[in-house]
Amino acid sequence: MKSKSIINYCNKLILAPMVRGSLLPMRLLALRYGADLVYTDEIIDLSMLQTTRRVNSVLGTIDFINEDSGCLLFRTCPAEKQKLIFQIGTSDPTRAIKVVKMVENDVSGIDINMGCPKPYSTSLGIGAALLSNVKVAKRIVQGLVENIDLPVTCKIRVSDDIEQTLNMVKDFETLGVSAITVHGRTRYQRSSEPVNKDAIRKIAESVRIPIIANGGSLDIKDFSDIDKFKEDCGATSVMVARAALQNVSVFRKEGTINVQNVITEYLKLCVDFDQEWRNVEYCLRQMLSPLGKVKKSPIGKEFEAAESLEALCDIWNLGDYCREKQSDYKSKGIQKLSLSPPKGINTPIELILAREEKFSQKNIIHERMQYRRHFFDLDRLPKFVLHKYCVENNIPLPTYDSTRIDRQFNSIITMQDKQYASVFLHKDSRNAQQAAALVCCYHLGFYEEDFLVSMGCLYQRYELASIAKL
Repeated sequence: MKSKSIINYCNKLILAPMVRGSLLPMRLLALRYGADLVYTDEIIDLSMLQTTRRVNSVLGTIDFINEDSGCLLFRTCPAEKQKLIFQIGTSDPTRAIKVVKMVENDVSGIDINMGCPKPYSTSLGIGAALLSNVKVAKRIVQGLVENIDLPVTCKIRVSDDIEQTLNMVKDFETLGVSAITVHGRTRYQRSSEPVNKDAIRKIAESVRIPIIANGGSLDIKDFSDIDKFKEDCGATSVMVARAALQNVSVFRKEGTINVQNVITEYLKLCVDFDQEWRNVEYCLRQMLSPLGKVKKSPIGKEFEAAESLEALCDIWNLGDYCREKQSDYKSKGIQKLSLSPPKGINTPIELILAREEKFSQKNIIHERMQYRRHFFDLDRLPKFVLHKYCVENNIPLPTYDSTRIDRQFNSIITMQDKQYASVFLHKDSRNAQQAAALVCCYHLGFYEEDFLVSMGCLYQRYELASIAKL
């Protein structure tokens, strides 16, 4: 097999792709502590194709920004380029190639996600859905291997039929993948269930390319555990997810360090790269959770009350550092857009706030949510999903009350005596109804938050990204 990169996947320690857990600050910290390679979180092709590449001279980063929503989808920097693998979520070889062409000068490898079992992935035919659609998976692999100059890897899960998995892996090897990550659980198993080390070993013995073992975080507390997991699986490398999110110094050969020291280093990187505070809060919560419930810890009240990166930094005596950096960035042109409606949504911020207050007074469940038609297949349209759910469960069909406001529309849906609405206005009543239905579906658990955020549909729970005016 012809090598396309200086990357060697043998004997590597790797930070796994994790939703919200493997963004730039965490990746850089993992490399600092001894990880050899780091993966981005899964980035969906449809979302990536909506972005524009920008050089951020203030932060020294490369930013991929959705110009319509103002959201930052992917940020990297030169310090990680030679060790960064871009993980793509895709179900179409043509889209996959287009996305990789966008990032090929900023990363050193491409990984195709075929292992994520979450509905927001499988509903789009990506992630673990590809394990049941091997023909499409092979076309994606072949398309990337033949059309780009970066190494291509795959991340899969084992199936109940190990022979089926072995055949698929051998096909991928023939097509030219540089390595395969194997999560030793099926798509239906939970992370609390034991990982199938024997299955990983059988796969490793069946091919000549590197096999990266994944799924052992339950047994990994320090570097020696990583080494043991590698030997038990007969793998060439190990990818670590949850254990790294709890204490990313797990990659240190000298042993882990106190999580409080890890948090301090992590927060400094978050300040340096102007990380969105809600993501920071999420990662800190994962680091603190092994010590017990955060609410009951000595910093519990302060942590739960924090609503900015500055407030989080104050808890760890980094507030002055954060304020100084933010003041410097502001003077150089970086602006926070957290209070502004996304670009492309013509609802004035005053009207958004007024409608949120009105909806709260009337007990209407509401979100800053936009309906974007091109991200939903016909059988996944919010109104269709709700209709199907009601019919299958013998529930009265929902009703919609639409209102025209200055040539735009808003709709309130009533479902089982509860009302739901988006605070954004939409161009016509049909889109407004779909937006209200989307809010309802979200609260009923039919769409996951990560999916809606990645698609640029949900803005309330995340601040909009900082964008440098260059």
